Amino acid sequence: MRLAYERGLLTQKSLNPFQQWALMYHYSMVRRQEMDDLDAELERQCFNLAPERWVQVYKDRIEYEYEDESGETNIGIDDLDELDRFMAQQEQSYKEEQFLQQTLTGKHTMNGSQVPSEWPTDPGQWSAWQ
Repeated sequence: MRLAYERGLLTQKSLNPFQQWALMYHYSMVRRQEMDDLDAELERQCFNLAPERWVQVYKDRIEYEYEDESGETNIGIDDLDELDRFMAQQEQSYKEEQFLQQTLTGKHTMNGSQVPSEWPTDPGQWSAWQ
């Protein structure tokens, strides 16, 4: 659907019923992806800013089932090592997605934690962030 949209097959003035359905489906999938990305971003921010609150809000969404040394199963979200592993995986996938987007578009972005503490005064010392 995305390819058809990008090639302009779904943006013509007159569309047949299948193209109309495909266009609506494309719009709904784009909207769903935007909402999923926003939810993931909000969850990551919640975890970084208030881990205790993150456990309260998101513990029902993720359940880890495995056996520990005593043979008990269903160790829940209160296991902090599991939380750390899950969030590390989330951050890694986010970084990979950002890198791919930067590679495809040629645009670079940075957040406040990436700003250098001292800006170089000589333009020859500037990096790609100009």
